[in-house]
Amino acid sequence: MLAAHLARAVLQANRHGTYRTDIVFNEHVFLHDFVVMRDVLRPELVASFLLAKHLAGSAESFAGRSVIDMGSGSGIQGVVMALKGATRVILTDDSPHAIENSKANVEVLELGDKVIVHKGDLFEGVESTADLIVFNHPFFPGQPRETDFIERSILDDGELIHRFLDDARNIAPRVIMPFLHVAGETNDPGIQGPRHGYKIHKQHRLRSTLELNPGDVSIYELASPGG
Repeated sequence: MLAAHLARAVLQANRHGTYRTDIVFNEHVFLHDFVVMRDVLRPELVASFLLAKHLAGSAESFAGRSVIDMGSGSGIQGVVMALKGATRVILTDDSPHAIENSKANVEVLELGDKVIVHKGDLFEGVESTADLIVFNHPFFPGQPRETDFIERSILDDGELIHRFLDDARNIAPRVIMPFLHVAGETNDPGIQGPRHGYKIHKQHRLRSTLELNPGDVSIYELASPGG
């Protein structure tokens, strides 16, 4: 019941218009005038913020390397990695709203020399491998409507995470994924990853005080099969 209640609250809070905001991760890393467009998840209110803050404080995991921000949404994860030393960043999403939003933030932050924004379903059209994939996937179990991109950012019946894990092994040796544990097991990388041969390399567990994603959150670092 709690997971369903939270999912409804996240859906309601993300029916918003386009706006700009300042997002502060620490005294050294912040995003000024960050753009969040209509039909894109509000990153500062959900686990996207926690994942981006984690990346801002652990640049050694991607600095000097190539990365993919899967399901980029507003682009928050990808631009943080670009700012903190990743040499090549691909932001990819199948939502036209997310693509427009990611491009806007790449332009605002003047990162066009190292960031590529790409539209596709998972790795569709991604023609190169990478050192790392970061994926802030849907947490809550459910079947989203195909045309509702906010629902698709929040809900999945488990099909997406299994497709991703199958495909990702051919693209990068490492994957970073967050998870809000109150959402249950369906989309938990810590449970589903090992079923696809992934090893839990690290698990950073923290207590979220975010209004829309409260409770225990893990940020998993997975080593792909053969990686």
